Amino acid sequence: MTLCQPLQALEISSGTGQHVIHFAQALRNITWQPSEYDRQSLASIEAYRAHYQLHNVKPAIHLDASQPHQYWGGIQPESLDLVLNINMIHISPLSCTEGLFKGTGALLKPQGLLLTYGPYAVNGRITPQSNVDFDYSLRQR
Repeated sequence: MTLCQPLQALEISSGTGQHVIHFAQALRNITWQPSEYDRQSLASIEAYRAHYQLHNVKPAIHLDASQPHQYWGGIQPESLDLVLNINMIHISPLSCTEGLFKGTGALLKPQGLLLTYGPYAVNGRITPQSNVDFDYSLRQR
């Protein structure tokens, strides 16, 4: 019987840390690396980690997605199975989105996966209204 190695995931722009904790609880076969640009949010992520004490969540790292992947906390090329990005693309500078795709392209394994989520516009329109409201609230912050 062969033991499977845990999958390796990076969440870029982890915010408060609630998403990474939720996913780590549900997907125990994945080791999660949370990251965040905002230093106050790093403290929130660490508070979540301290509260839930999940062994598959690493300490959060400071990550500026607009920077080359060599500045992303020492993550080695082609070492990640998954990169997750929630609610960053639509509110950050274009350089962050470009950096996300370039950096992810270098860090993912050949069969790796990038997942993004946000209140994206289709043909310039965001739907439903809850996403319009959410997008507005994020932009106000």
